[in-house]
Amino acid sequence: MLSTILKFVIYIFISIVAFVILIISLVFLADNFFEESLNKKRLKNSILYDHKIFPNLTKSIFFYQRLDSSDDGYWIVVYPLDNKTKVNFLSKKQLQGEKKITYSTVECIKPTIKKRWKTFNSNIHYVQPPELLRDHDDFERHDSFNVYGSEKNIGLVEQVCQQNKFIILEESQKNDHLYWAISANGKLLFSVYKID
Repeated sequence: MLSTILKFVIYIFISIVAFVILIISLVFLADNFFEESLNKKRLKNSILYDHKIFPNLTKSIFFYQRLDSSDDGYWIVVYPLDNKTKVNFLSKKQLQGEKKITYSTVECIKPTIKKRWKTFNSNIHYVQPPELLRDHDDFERHDSFNVYGSEKNIGLVEQVCQQNKFIILEESQKNDHLYWAISANGKLLFSVYKID
């Protein structure tokens, strides 16, 4: 009799644990699905907008996100820079008045020291933190970024970001888009959007 009651209690306990694990898994999958849907929409809208302003842009080669907090940050789409787009960019820049700014004001990436899986189509990349932050428990969050889709061109983007020289074309319209930046070597165009 006691053995039967013990078996029943163990069965109930295992059932509750399995149910809790199932609920947690479903919440995790729903969150991943929501994030993937949101990122697909962001990417589609940003590519459409970028091609509206620069019709000769080729296909984007890299896109990533940097978060200042859990909800605020930047969404960046990177394109190879062709001559027609470069001329178009520089002529728009002349209308604004020429000014060059540096890496610290461009939402760029640093070389990855560690990465981990985040969602079905993204990975989070951790970078070497500044010396002041190395003793913090949350150092992995400082300057980390999420890469969506292919990571094939991450080396090229990191290399351009380390050169610290960009020409900025700021956005004059009131929307999520902040600015475009071309690298001084003329290889890449960065399109930067604000996430609220």
